[in-house]
Amino acid sequence: MCIYVHGVFLIYSSPTIPLHTLSPGIFYNAHHTALCWVNEEDHCRIISMQDGGDIGGVFKRFCDLSGALSVAAADNYTNLMWNEKLGFLGIVAVCVCVWV
Repeated sequence: MCIYVHGVFLIYSSPTIPLHTLSPGIFYNAHHTALCWVNEEDHCRIISMQDGGDIGGVFKRFCDLSGALSVAAADNYTNLMWNEKLGFLGIVAVCVCVWV
């Protein structure tokens, strides 16, 4: 499922903002435990979360989603930014807490 974020913000009127940042989207699974936020500050933010303390399950879900993004990029004849020393470059968030 995808939620597209629409709206006109002052920052978008700047000539320094690339056009593709005008259409961010949030893709999430049915249980709302895995999200992929596309074009969030020119990045792809991956979020994995759930109730309880199953850190292994949260991390596995995060790794599965990261792998799926790599495959999707390769299928579109591109790749994600990778550095031998740092790994994938970008913003990552893994959370096992519930925001109340």
